[in-house]
Amino acid sequence: MDNLNKKVAELIINNPFLLIVLERLGVFLGLQDKTINDICIEHKINLNLFLTIYNLHENENEILDLHLKAEDINTLLKYLSNSHNYYKTEAIPKISKKIKKISSINKNDLTYILLERFFEEYKQEVFKHLEYEEKIVFPYVSAVINHNSKQLDYSISEYKNHHDDIEAKLLELKNLLIKHLPYKNDQKSRRDLLLNIFHFEKDLRIHTIIEEDILVHAIKNLENKNS
Repeated sequence: MDNLNKKVAELIINNPFLLIVLERLGVFLGLQDKTINDICIEHKINLNLFLTIYNLHENENEILDLHLKAEDINTLLKYLSNSHNYYKTEAIPKISKKIKKISSINKNDLTYILLERFFEEYKQEVFKHLEYEEKIVFPYVSAVINHNSKQLDYSISEYKNHHDDIEAKLLELKNLLIKHLPYKNDQKSRRDLLLNIFHFEKDLRIHTIIEEDILVHAIKNLENKNS
């Protein structure tokens, strides 16, 4: 990859979303002139795993040939868990706050009251999905990599079947804001809200790819080895 020996600080300037990727991996600012290779060595991050996550956020959709060890899967779990925390404490509350702001501009308008209700239902659906992963899937993954999963009546294939599409309602929400809600002097607030939704939607889509195409694949391989 061409970016392998580029300074991480320069990559952040080209793609600010890399800030969040680094943060979820436990890498923080004060990067000096370190390269991706430097960062991975210093923080003991599998280089191909880092590059794959980076590529997905660069829209290259390239998943490198990954042979993940137990410590690499733990890194992946940390990344996914930190993503969950970001969704629950930052991304979703920010969207909710902006929806309430638009609703307050359009006081007593039933359409906007329904918009608030729609997002509240969506939020609960996402939280339920994240809770399932945190209470069922992630502990199971930890059990597999520690060779303690045989007593558990579960397999990673069940997770794939359970993995609901929590992105579909975001499309409905975008269509409501772009196509159907009447304009009432709320263009700035609506545009601000939409940009947040697009940002969250992209993040969630990549999160799903990481879970389904990297985590599930790695755990299936370990399940086969442990059986």
